[in-house]
Amino acid sequence: MKPTLKGFFGALWFLMPLAIAVLLNAVVRPALAWRLDGEKVLTGARRPDIHWVFDKATQAEHPWLTGFLGISNGAIALATLIVILVLFVWRRFLRTSIGR
Repeated sequence: MKPTLKGFFGALWFLMPLAIAVLLNAVVRPALAWRLDGEKVLTGARRPDIHWVFDKATQAEHPWLTGFLGISNGAIALATLIVILVLFVWRRFLRTSIGR
């Protein structure tokens, strides 16, 4: 079977949320936490999950950012998997049944 351009763009629907989550967890969130002077918290023994905590003044000054950084990397990964699953169901089942 020969790969097609349509198949490539179809795979991007699933790879883009994954790429965004990896960039968030590996680059963006650590940089934001560093700029806000957050304390990194590792939970778990085998594969530590990461989130950051902040002092009260920083939380009051940046409530949205500190709330976002307080969410663990694992929770963001789980949300990404749910988004990919919803996209798969939509593209595989719902979109094809609407077009008939």
